[in-house]
Amino acid sequence: MINRKNPYDETRGLYNDTIAKYISTLKSFLYWCHESGYISSIDHLSKIKTKIKKKAKNEIVALTEQELFELYNFDFSENQRLERARDLFCFACFTGQRFSDIIRFNKDDFNNNIWQFTSYKTKKKVVVPFEGFIKNALPILKKYNYSLPSISNQKLNDYLKEAGKKAGINSPEKIIRFSGIKEFVIKNPKFEFMSSHMGRRTFVTLMLEKGVPITIVQKLTQHSDLRTLLKYESHSQNSLINSLKMTL
Repeated sequence: MINRKNPYDETRGLYNDTIAKYISTLKSFLYWCHESGYISSIDHLSKIKTKIKKKAKNEIVALTEQELFELYNFDFSENQRLERARDLFCFACFTGQRFSDIIRFNKDDFNNNIWQFTSYKTKKKVVVPFEGFIKNALPILKKYNYSLPSISNQKLNDYLKEAGKKAGINSPEKIIRFSGIKEFVIKNPKFEFMSSHMGRRTFVTLMLEKGVPITIVQKLTQHSDLRTLLKYESHSQNSLINSLKMTL
């Protein structure tokens, strides 16, 4: 896969994080085969080692609070396609929930300004009180009479890039990817990195900037591993500056 011709850039193979995802999926399939009795042993799987280097740590692209509200308040009334995509994305930014749960939002799960549901991915109960920063999502629910628009994840990601460009979310961003041992630096305006998952990243980043305890953020987002959230603490320059001011 490192040497495989890439349809997007023929100068490189697949990125390491893409390869790692393929390997993880293959291992999950083989474990399922073992549990289903198709293979007798999986001891050899634990011995498989790879030198594939995943993406750099703390490499998170998220909207600032100013960018979020610029997007939220941008007039897309002449383009309902982009308006619906923007609203779904902002709902994710304000609530911190996965796209798979947002797209399944049910009015029956929302009572007394509290959204309670079972996560599609983790099968765990999630409780999201619409208070404080999260309350910004309430006008979006009311706008659609508590029935959010239905858009495929792929289409949403395409529309978000278009919406972000129109709204001027164009601050320069740089991320690093590896293909084998080769390092590739990707420099693009921020709207090029916009996707449904950026909403969740933006929520976590802003909550930590505002001083919300990381354990509370974990309860809201239902991240299974606290270490996943710890990488956000060193991501935000605002959070770093605020922390240093508190030491004076």
